[in-house]
Amino acid sequence: MAVEKEGTGDEKQMFDKGMALASKGKINQAIDWFEDLLKMSPQSVYGWYGLGLMAKRKNDLDKALQYFDQAIDADQTFPGAWQEKGHLHQVAGDIDGAIECFSRGIEADPTRADGWFSKGDALEKKGWENDDHRCFEDAIACFDVALKLKPDMIEAWYNKGIALIMAHRPEEAVHCFDRVIEHNPVNGSAWYNKGLALVEIGKEAEADECFSLARRLEAP
Repeated sequence: MAVEKEGTGDEKQMFDKGMALASKGKINQAIDWFEDLLKMSPQSVYGWYGLGLMAKRKNDLDKALQYFDQAIDADQTFPGAWQEKGHLHQVAGDIDGAIECFSRGIEADPTRADGWFSKGDALEKKGWENDDHRCFEDAIACFDVALKLKPDMIEAWYNKGIALIMAHRPEEAVHCFDRVIEHNPVNGSAWYNKGLALVEIGKEAEADECFSLARRLEAP
């Protein structure tokens, strides 16, 4: 597949065309497109990043990691490559490696809510694995930034609520789960975790109502 000459000066536009092919299920054509882009510009961060995304879609995670590393070599300030590399480290169980990658992505672009959320999510997992209270507090701080940048980021409200329970801050956790429930009243997990927070506060009757609703919503 030849890359159109008229687009040779705009690698981002070529990347978007490749992703458009992928969105239609034309993964192999998208791969050809990104490879042609690299033939024209061997240090194209968009070419390597695009190949990484396609390898990830094919579940070839080792190759995806190699491509994202190539993208980072081409441009160490490209946040998307750090973000994707972080996710791959997290899938592989390397939480510290993931946190480092998410931190580098944030350094490259501190205005991306997804970067702050991903770092918070990894810190939360590290807190669970190591029973480390400080990780939960650090995760909360990351979720706070994510929500400042994107107030309607429901997954950040939910994860922040979990971290607040683990940090023994149940009153604040209730507020977070209320935000999730406001967005989706049939989210059984949010009702259940709100109940856990209410138990911590000592409001057992309200907690029982939450648990009962959660059971009804989760029932087959």
